[in-house]
Amino acid sequence: MKWLINTIGGFIVLAIEWLVKKIGVKVTVGAFIIPIYVSFIAFMFAFYGYTILFMMKIWNLIKEYFPKAFDYSSASGSFAGLSSHTITSSTMAFLHESGLADAFSNAMNLFLSILSLYFALQLYKVIMYIRKNMNEIITSLFTLLVR
Repeated sequence: MKWLINTIGGFIVLAIEWLVKKIGVKVTVGAFIIPIYVSFIAFMFAFYGYTILFMMKIWNLIKEYFPKAFDYSSASGSFAGLSSHTITSSTMAFLHESGLADAFSNAMNLFLSILSLYFALQLYKVIMYIRKNMNEIITSLFTLLVR
């Protein structure tokens, strides 16, 4: 396994050397940083989009179900305002009529927004690492090539 890692590392160093010889240090650093910045921006947009979608769905659920929470007109022979027949006849009908399907959908949107934020934070860490170290690595490789 160590030989495989060394081989891959050697190919990466050869590719960086070739890029530095052909296009220079600054363009090589840009070639590594620009795709990471673009994916960081994409994950931030996804995070904000899913977060706004989640908040809008929660707001719609509050507007729809809050007045029904204090309506006790159909409380006899039922659970949460639903008749026993509705609960036992169809699980999917129960999920939709009780609002659990919307709750699962909202939970998935919240999960995707948190996942997008996690990936955006990880990409931010990668960006900071690359900005800190990549320029030094490529500059030292360039000085080794010049010698």
